[in-house]
Amino acid sequence: MSSWLKLIGLKIIACKKYEKNKYADSPKFIFFNDGKTFIELDDQDYYTYHDCSSSAKEIKIFQDEQTYNNLINSKKLIDFE
Repeated sequence: MSSWLKLIGLKIIACKKYEKNKYADSPKFIFFNDGKTFIELDDQDYYTYHDCSSSAKEIKIFQDEQTYNNLINSKKLIDFE
């Protein structure tokens, strides 16, 4: 995982979610224009963060070109609208 500072100057090019969760209220992945940086959003563990909102997300930043390409081209993911 990478630092938030790596996001400075990058532009979001896609927000995607899993097709099976087509009614999800937030994206699962956010992709940036450098071809390797993406954010994964996961639900927070209620038992660990029991005082948080039920819509709170755990945010993970990755920089991996191969995983980025696999995810952004995956037929299991659809655009988040």
